[in-house]
Amino acid sequence: MLADLPQERLKCIEKIRDAFRDCVRPTRRLLAPEGGIDAAEVNKWRRLTREDVEAFSDFGGYFAEDLTYMSSIAFRYFMPSVMILFLTRPGAIDFEGFISVVSRCEAAFWPRSDGYADGQVALTAAQAAAFCSWFEQLNLMIREFDLGSREEHYAERIRVLQTRSQHYVPTVDFDATTIQKIQDQCRSPKG
Repeated sequence: MLADLPQERLKCIEKIRDAFRDCVRPTRRLLAPEGGIDAAEVNKWRRLTREDVEAFSDFGGYFAEDLTYMSSIAFRYFMPSVMILFLTRPGAIDFEGFISVVSRCEAAFWPRSDGYADGQVALTAAQAAAFCSWFEQLNLMIREFDLGSREEHYAERIRVLQTRSQHYVPTVDFDATTIQKIQDQCRSPKG
């Protein structure tokens, strides 16, 4: 299946894999610690591997919405597989899945001037560059997604994300304090 893809998509997939290769798989406690009532829904990802995500035959709201509630650790671990799924199986992405992923990426790359970082995910320069390449590919293949009359609207949002990812590397995780507390609790001896 990969052999049939355009060379630029294959290069993008390789860039994504290289940039996110060393991201750790989230523990159950770190999957969605700030997910509130929706954290329970995110738990279905606990059983999934990156390969499972890349092989989804249907990616819609059932899975896509969970990206919003995932911890930054879980996002860095699973989002690369979602990105690859978009590149290799655009027919598996429904409208709700597409818009959920674009919205989640906007939160990751959109710090506010007041310092509020809800949804922001710290990335390395290589990871931001992988996102930039992925946004470029999405716009090149936008017609392969069934977006109907909203196609140009989402193409513009993706162009903005591509520009943003070229010039901005997020350095703050929205949930860093929560994650640190959980990690500290796991390391401290039981009294």
